[in-house]
Amino acid sequence: MARCPSCNSYRGSHKDEPIPEIDKKAFETELTGMIDFLKNSPSVIMWVIFNEGQGQFDTERLVQVVKKQDPTRLVNDASGGKWSFSGDILDTHSYPAPSYPKPKVEDQEKAKGKVLVCGEFGGIGMKVPGHMWFEGKGSGYANVDTSEDLLFKYAELYNMIVKMREKNGLAAVVYTELTDIMTEINGLFTYDRIAKVDASKIAKINTFRFKMPNFKEIVPTSEKEAQIWKYKYGPRKGAWNKENFDDSDWKEGPGAFGNAAGKKGNTLWPVADGKIKDNKGRTITEICIRRKFIMPKLSQDEISRLMLRVMHDENFDVFINGILACNAGRANSDYEYFPIKPEALKALRIGKENLITVYCKDTGGGRFIDVGISLRDKME
Repeated sequence: MARCPSCNSYRGSHKDEPIPEIDKKAFETELTGMIDFLKNSPSVIMWVIFNEGQGQFDTERLVQVVKKQDPTRLVNDASGGKWSFSGDILDTHSYPAPSYPKPKVEDQEKAKGKVLVCGEFGGIGMKVPGHMWFEGKGSGYANVDTSEDLLFKYAELYNMIVKMREKNGLAAVVYTELTDIMTEINGLFTYDRIAKVDASKIAKINTFRFKMPNFKEIVPTSEKEAQIWKYKYGPRKGAWNKENFDDSDWKEGPGAFGNAAGKKGNTLWPVADGKIKDNKGRTITEICIRRKFIMPKLSQDEISRLMLRVMHDENFDVFINGILACNAGRANSDYEYFPIKPEALKALRIGKENLITVYCKDTGGGRFIDVGISLRDKME
C-alpha cells in the first residue's frame, strides 16, 4: 500500500479553508511521480490518495488519473472517511477497537461492490524502558504494562475482526503499528526493533489460529443484571475517587449509564448544558460513578490475571481504592477487557470491601459507561 503525502497537511480537513492552487498542483505532481517511481514494485497492492480528509480535493478526478496511470492496482480514494465512492475501497479508521465502514442510508447504492477495510486500528501502547526514543514518555490509544497483556489485547481485537469479517464483510485491516515511532509507543516492536511480544504467537493471531482464554466474572457488569452505583453528572471534584470522600449528595441508580452503539443503559446520562467545551468546540458531557464490592479470596497468580470489563463512550479512567487501574480514549461498540495496572492490583484487599470509581467523558453522539472485573484463564 502506498499512501500519498497530504496536500499541505491538515489544511482543509475540518474547515472550509481553501487549498491554494499551488499546493494542489504540487500534490498532483508528486502523486503521479510517486506512482511512476513505485509502480513496478511487487509489494505495492493499492494506491491511497487521501488520508482522513487532510487537504482533500478533486477526489473523483484524481481517482481516474491514478487508474489511468496504473490500471493494475486498486485505488483507495480516502482512507479514514470522506469517501467519494469513486475508488475501489471504503476505508474507516477506529481506535483502539476495529470497526467496519458504515455508509449512510442515502449512499448505500454507491457503496455496493466496494471492498470494506479498516485502514487503522489498535494502537496498544507499551513502554519498554531502555528502548524508548523519549525515555518514559509516550502512550497509545489503550495502554498495557506487560507482554502478556499486549498479546491478549491484540488477540481480543483480532477476535472482533473475525466476527466483522463473517457478519459485516470486512475484508482487510491494518494494525497501528509495527514499530514505535518517537512518542507513539504502540508498536509490536520498539523503535530500535526489539520485539515486545512473541512473533510466533502474533502469527497465530493474524491467521486466526489463536485460542482466546475464558473469563470468570468476579465483579459483574450490568450486562446480565443491573448493578447499583452512586453517580454524579459533571466534572471530577475534590477527592471523588477516594474511600473517605463524602458522596451522600450523589444519586444512586442502576448501571449501565447512557445509550450508545445499540446498547441501552438503565440510567439516563443526559447531554451537558454546553458550558464546558473542548478545543474543537464540542460540548463535554461528564459522569463520575462509585461502587463498593467484596473481593473474593484469590491466589497471587489469579490476582495477576484480573482484568476490567468495560464498555465506554468515550474516554474513561477507572480507579481501585483510589489507585489508577486503567484509562483509555475514544469509544468502543461493545464490551472489552482491559488490563489492570500492577499498582491497582496491589491495592486490592482480598476478602474485604473495596471501592471502584469511574470517570467518563463524552464529546458528542452516544454516551455510555459500564465497568466490571473478570478473571482471565492462563494464556496458551
